Amino acid sequence: MALIVPLPWSRRPWALPFLTLLAPSQRANVAAVQARRTVIDWTVVMVRLVARGRP
Repeated sequence: MALIVPLPWSRRPWALPFLTLLAPSQRANVAAVQARRTVIDWTVVMVRLVARGRP
């Protein structure tokens, strides 16, 4: 996830990453015998992590 911020020395706003998530590949999930999560599943996880930190 990234936060879009205007910087004084740039004409365009920058997207500064504040949360990254390492999603395993399908081959890694098969090797570990785990259910594969979709991109939407990982997005839900990240949104919940961000929401948990908000007051």
